[in-house]
Amino acid sequence: MQHENPHGGETLRQAVITQPGQLAANDLIDLEAAARFLGFKKSYLYKLTSSRQIPFYKYGGRLIMFDRAALETWRAARLQAVPTQAEAAASAAAYCAAKPLR
Repeated sequence: MQHENPHGGETLRQAVITQPGQLAANDLIDLEAAARFLGFKKSYLYKLTSSRQIPFYKYGGRLIMFDRAALETWRAARLQAVPTQAEAAASAAAYCAAKPLR
């Protein structure tokens, strides 16, 4: 469902982006909301979009938008568990036992 606004073009809430998943505009968040969601500065988020390291959409050729579900997936793929000191020591001991110094 697309409606024209009086100034020409579509309004953001009514626009539909035609992508494989038929992503509706109400599933999208703007750059500022995405930065808050990820805990990044806007400038860093711009850097990620310019290097195409993060999934994003352009609306009207200028406005950068993000799919919240895609951001959740992207963030989850980059989370790394940090081992406790005991786990790190056990891992180091196992490595040293398997590969002794010569």
